[in-house]
Amino acid sequence: KLENREFKRYTKIVEEDAKKATARAIDAESRVGMANASVAETAKRAATVNQAEVKRQEAARGMRRREEAKRAAERSNNPDGVIHDPNDWLRDLAAQPLLSADPVAAPDAARGAGGGDPGGVSGNAGDAPGPRR
Repeated sequence: KLENREFKRYTKIVEEDAKKATARAIDAESRVGMANASVAETAKRAATVNQAEVKRQEAARGMRRREEAKRAAERSNNPDGVIHDPNDWLRDLAAQPLLSADPVAAPDAARGAGGGDPGGVSGNAGDAPGPRR
């Protein structure tokens, strides 16, 4: 009977130790999981901060470019203060003054300017008047 009691006591101690070890392992695992989640969240936060910094730098670069363009416009005495893209042919075309506001007088003005085919003789029904660039 004594051996049986000691065996039971020993078994009970071992079981309690096993339970404690299991609880410690579960606790450690949950802490590792929380730490991993914290690391992931910190990385996400760092990426967000980094993106915000990149956008801020791009905005600062854009502002510097606009300031430089404004200074260049002032240097060239450009009255509207806007630097036009030399490749923007549509804006350049719109900026050119009309030869005549009167549509009836326009063909004569075109002929006088040394260009155009207002009569459509060559098959083009009035190509662009004026000098070629």
